[in-house]
Amino acid sequence: MTHAIRFHATGGPEVLRWEGVEVAPPGPGEALVRHTAVGVNFIDTYHRTGLYPLPMPSGLGMEAAGVVEAVGEGVSEVRAGQRVAYACQPVGAYAEARTIRACLLYTSDAADDLPCVDIGGRRSIQKKTKKTNTQRASIRREHLYTYTTHS
Repeated sequence: MTHAIRFHATGGPEVLRWEGVEVAPPGPGEALVRHTAVGVNFIDTYHRTGLYPLPMPSGLGMEAAGVVEAVGEGVSEVRAGQRVAYACQPVGAYAEARTIRACLLYTSDAADDLPCVDIGGRRSIQKKTKKTNTQRASIRREHLYTYTTHS
């Protein structure tokens, strides 16, 4: 069984629980990712305290890196065994593993080819996919490479 940090009511850090969760096998267009690194960000406290409400019970975290364990039907963006990273919704990165849409994943293979723009001194990666418009992840290109090649 996989474990994740979850909460059932808003509040301080004491509401966070390490719980066993069932991770669904990847469906069409999805990948199962085993996390090796998880990003901890201030917005997570906003979710936990209820400032940015989430449906309960909920997980936390929107950034992680790891290894693809399995892919669903029709997935061509990634393959099992490949190192990947993501920085986007839905929340749930504070987990040992999760199933996520494959089109949201970045690979170390593509790290040098990602289009980047400078926003407020930080590099923002823009990824276009056939299923979404443009997703922006305010992570540095070199960090993506580090997460996906050294995690």
